[in-house]
Amino acid sequence: STQSEKYDITEGLRVKMGITERETDVVKLLLKGYSYQKIADELVISLSTVRAHVSSIYRKAGINSRFELYNKIQKPD
Repeated sequence: STQSEKYDITEGLRVKMGITERETDVVKLLLKGYSYQKIADELVISLSTVRAHVSSIYRKAGINSRFELYNKIQKPD
């Protein structure tokens, strides 16, 4: 299994966390280790929009860091 499969966002997990489809796009790139700037470039959105999405994702998931995001995705509770 590849790294990205290990940290896959399933539809069920997306719904459970209450994140939007666009936030899911951001999560997938975060999990690939992309910088905020690279995410902005990839999704053709501004850096401030990436930051807003990340803040929203972290708040909804009840986490504070990318590391916690990895753990949440890898071993959802």
